[in-house]
Amino acid sequence: GMLVFARNFHKVIASTDPPLAPLQAVSTLRDEFKKDGRMLIMLAPGMQLPPELKDDVLLLDEPYPDWESLKVIIKDTIEAASKDDKGNKIDLGINEQQIDRGVAAVAGLPAFPSEQAVALSLSRKGLDLGGLWDRKCSMINQTPGLQVYRGSERFEDIGGVEQVKVTLQRLLTGRGRPNAV
Repeated sequence: GMLVFARNFHKVIASTDPPLAPLQAVSTLRDEFKKDGRMLIMLAPGMQLPPELKDDVLLLDEPYPDWESLKVIIKDTIEAASKDDKGNKIDLGINEQQIDRGVAAVAGLPAFPSEQAVALSLSRKGLDLGGLWDRKCSMINQTPGLQVYRGSERFEDIGGVEQVKVTLQRLLTGRGRPNAV
């Protein structure tokens, strides 16, 4: 058998020059590949399959990493960056609390963009958490329909029912406080 990888397949399948050529090619490959155990693997960040292919293609979705997976990604990235050109270890002064804050900063991003953001936020001075948040916000803002708003408003600026403001303030500063609203 053989595996054939087609990257950015969402762009190929949307091609209309000539019309339906990629769709026909995939349909034709199915039977040819089946004969000798070959497999076409179509990679895409997101793809709406045409009805002609939906019963012939198995969609696999990579889940977003959980807290522990992000922690491993951050620790591995720090470890890789903690060596000089000769392989000697460099202490970047990053402690467990900073790693947890780094995980909170990249939570919600896929694995590879998380790793990239962390790598770009590392220096000999340690992990730049502000820069890490900025990179995450930039990635979110590039997603159509999503935007990170970092307003400067405070509860004191809002008029209205005082008891609601007190309850929300307790919620936002309590033990299980949210990272975003």
